[in-house]
Amino acid sequence: MKRLVLIITLFALTFSLGQAYAQQDPNDPGEADTIWFCPESLYVPVLEGDPIGFLHIMLVNDDTVGAVSTPLIWTGTVTLDSVTFKNTRVESLEFNTVNIDPINQKILVTNIPVEEEPILPGRGKIGTLVFSFEDMNPVTLDTVFFPPINTLKCVTLDPVSYTPQFRGGSIPIPIIVYTPGDVNKSGIADITDIVHITNYVLKSGPEPDPLIAGDVNADCIVNIVDAVYLVNYVLKSGPAPLPGCVGVDDC
Repeated sequence: MKRLVLIITLFALTFSLGQAYAQQDPNDPGEADTIWFCPESLYVPVLEGDPIGFLHIMLVNDDTVGAVSTPLIWTGTVTLDSVTFKNTRVESLEFNTVNIDPINQKILVTNIPVEEEPILPGRGKIGTLVFSFEDMNPVTLDTVFFPPINTLKCVTLDPVSYTPQFRGGSIPIPIIVYTPGDVNKSGIADITDIVHITNYVLKSGPEPDPLIAGDVNADCIVNIVDAVYLVNYVLKSGPAPLPGCVGVDDC
């Protein structure tokens, strides 16, 4: 318990110091640690119920990190429903915290190892934003000050705070609506899509548009298995195509 109180106290102290420290880990001779979003577009599958899309918060760090604070602001006619840490670099942390201010469209995401090991050098997701949509206008995301003291920060084990690079600044995220299995944009998954996927996989034909629509079994790759899956759906009343995941982690 004493360790927890100490870490949280140091976390609050170093974050409140803000710009007093260099904008890079002072112990890190390499390139600046960076936070960005992935994928570059929000892919929204047409399914029953409210349309939703997923956007990953990504971190690359080449030195060990003791804590991360990511305050964000978004614009657009969307609702930020939740944040998930499943299948992220920080999934095992007990103190992955989320504070959403829906009125001002702000969110604060923090990742704090306490009893766990610190965040080791690496590259990958540290959280996934889950949006629902009223229309399909682009969403803009940027860093923001989140009262009372929170700005975009990483904390070393010393502890010393520094501001990681934020790729892109205010970023417009286009929304791409697609129907799983409808790889030729005809509006429905049918036998012509089976032919399209087969030609793409076996004959270097044109790519599904978008590619994620061809990942009908949601295994994050478009291959002959997807063609077989679509055959079973279209011709044999098999299970419906699933929202794909191909390309969404290629950042």
